[in-house]
Amino acid sequence: MPTFDAYEKAMSDALKNVAGIKHVEEYANDLSPSTLKKVALRDSGILMVPLGGMPSREQPATGQLAFDCRTGAFIVTRNARGSIERTRQARKLAREVMLMIQHNQWGLADVHGAAIEKLENRSSGKVDNEGFAIWLVVWKQTIYLDEELVDTSVVPTDVHVASTAGSSSQVVPS
Repeated sequence: MPTFDAYEKAMSDALKNVAGIKHVEEYANDLSPSTLKKVALRDSGILMVPLGGMPSREQPATGQLAFDCRTGAFIVTRNARGSIERTRQARKLAREVMLMIQHNQWGLADVHGAAIEKLENRSSGKVDNEGFAIWLVVWKQTIYLDEELVDTSVVPTDVHVASTAGSSSQVVPS
């Protein structure tokens, strides 16, 4: 039963094993050419972005929370050999990343196989002009967490307030 942190680390560690990928980092910023110059290394890498998710429609009877996670991986390549070569290199890596992700459970219990939602070219004029190619892979995956849903039907009737000045406390009706 993974935590979100363990799940994200397992994905990152596995994606580092794709041939041609030099680094994998979590990222949550824009992908403008000026930002890419600061964050992207000269070789190929992945900027992984947890996109959120929601509780699954079907919940297990184990007290766990089934959560449908969505994640994106921006495959970023940089070279000066021209637009066509950059695009080919990024596309090849993106396909390899996609194949690594599809059905992967990252070696974790209570994680369903990943399902690819899309693979698309995100290179644009300015990004390409600066020597970058970007492809995006987005996938969805259900994980079971050891967290129970909050029961909102139970409302507290009393709130206990402890005094910081002394040892007395009082009950405040809600």
